[in-house]
Amino acid sequence: MSEEVWQEYRRTGDLALRNRLVLTYVPLVKHIVCKKIRELPASCEVDDLISCGIETLIGTIDRYDPSKGASLEAHLWTRIHGAVLDELRRRDWAPRSLRIRPPARRRARSSGVRSSACRRATARSRCCCTSRT
Repeated sequence: MSEEVWQEYRRTGDLALRNRLVLTYVPLVKHIVCKKIRELPASCEVDDLISCGIETLIGTIDRYDPSKGASLEAHLWTRIHGAVLDELRRRDWAPRSLRIRPPARRRARSSGVRSSACRRATARSRCCCTSRT
């Protein structure tokens, strides 16, 4: 049904049809945001992420090209999910490398990595052993 509505919107440019499509896919935006928000601290604002997703939804409906082979829903899912991740990364105070390194350090520490002088390895040598600098 939504593919036909989108084709009619593309043909006529009627904003009422676009709004109908937006209202049809707002639950998809909420689903994507709620799925992501479970993994995040309570300080993240759900409403901000939803509005970011809706903004992306509107832009994606306007730029969707069915000749590329993806269905409208799959294209919307990909674009909205990416926009939510970008927004979360933009708001994060720490770079991604900081979030990736602690598990590697824990693995090195738990494996008992020691330096060549038979003493406990330093944080720097642990990073070298885990191929991260």
